[in-house]
Amino acid sequence: MKAIVLCAGLGTRLRPATLDRPKALVRHLNVPLVDRRLRSLVRQGFPQVALNLHHEGRQIVEHLGETGAAGAAVRFFWEPVILGTAGGVKNAEAFFEDEEAAVWNVDAEVEADLGGMLRAHRRDGNFATLLVTANRDPGRFTPLHAEGTRLVSIGTVGGVRRDLVGTVGGDGAEPLLFTGVSILSPRAVERIPRGPRSLVDDLWLPVLAEGRERIGVVFHEGSFFDLGTPADVLAASQAAIETRGDFDPSEGFFDRGAKVLALDPSAVPAGVERAVVGRARIAEDARVEDSVLWDGAEAGAGSVVRGSLVGPVRIGAGETVEGMFLWPGEIGVIRIPLHDSSQRREPAT
Repeated sequence: MKAIVLCAGLGTRLRPATLDRPKALVRHLNVPLVDRRLRSLVRQGFPQVALNLHHEGRQIVEHLGETGAAGAAVRFFWEPVILGTAGGVKNAEAFFEDEEAAVWNVDAEVEADLGGMLRAHRRDGNFATLLVTANRDPGRFTPLHAEGTRLVSIGTVGGVRRDLVGTVGGDGAEPLLFTGVSILSPRAVERIPRGPRSLVDDLWLPVLAEGRERIGVVFHEGSFFDLGTPADVLAASQAAIETRGDFDPSEGFFDRGAKVLALDPSAVPAGVERAVVGRARIAEDARVEDSVLWDGAEAGAGSVVRGSLVGPVRIGAGETVEGMFLWPGEIGVIRIPLHDSSQRREPAT
C-alpha cells in the first residue's frame, strides 16, 4: 500500500488565512498540517508519500525542502486545474503501482491506524474502506450509514436516509462521519475517470447504486477533528491541551499546571492559561485564556484574549478580544466571530 496526502484544496473555510498560503501550511499545535500527516505516515512505515498540489503549492515544496519532509521521500503531483479528491488520486495513479492507495485529507486530524484498515480492507475484499466515527452533528457533516462493516448509504433526502443498498432502518440507524481517511483498491483507482472528480459523487455513490462492489467501514474510537475552519482549529487545540499530558518537542513545551503549550515558554507570562502559543509576543500584564496565538501574534499591555484564534496581528494595549478569529487585512485587522466560521462539510473535500 502507498499513501497520498490531499493538499490541493483552496482552504475556503479558513480564509482569509489561506488567501495567500496553502491550507497544508496552516499550523495546529504549532506544527503545519502537512508535517503532521507526513510524520504519522513515516511512523507507520511509509517511506515515500505522494502529495497533490494546486493552491500556493510552491510554498509546500519550499517548506518541505527546508524541513526535510518529516523524513519521507515526497513525490509531488501538480494540478494546474484543481482536480478534486478523486481526480487528485487518479492524477497520481502511476505512483501507486497497482497497490492499494491510502488517501488522507491534510486537514483530517486523526490517529489513523492504516495497517489495521488495510487488514480489514483485504479480509473483506473491499472496493474501498473508509475510516469513520460517530456523527454527532449530521446537520454539518454529511451522514453515512452502515450495516455491520458495510457502507449502505451516504446522505439524506428530506431528513430520511437515502439507502442505495438494503432498506431504511436496520443495523445502521446511527449516522457515521467520514474522517477523511480511506483506502482504495487498485480497481477503484482504475475506475476513477480523469479530470475533476469527487470521491463521493464520482466513485462511492455510483458503486453503492450498482450494488456489486463492497465499500467497507472501520470505526475509529479515538478523537477526530476536521480542521477546516478557525473554530475547528481552536476546538481541536483546546481538546488537546485538556486531554493530552505529553506533546512532541516540535509542538512545544507543555506547562501542565497552566495547560499552556508554547514553543518558547520563557516568553509566556503568568497571565496565560489553557492556550497554544507559537512565536508570539505577549506583554507581561496581558491575559490570554482558552486561545491559540499563531506565529507573529502580539498581545499588548493590559490586553485580554479569550476563546480566540489570533493570526499575525497586534492586539492593542488594553484591548479585549473574545470569541474572534483575527487576521491582517489590507486596511486593518479582519475580525471574524468564531461562531460564524463553521460551515457544512461534505464527506470529502
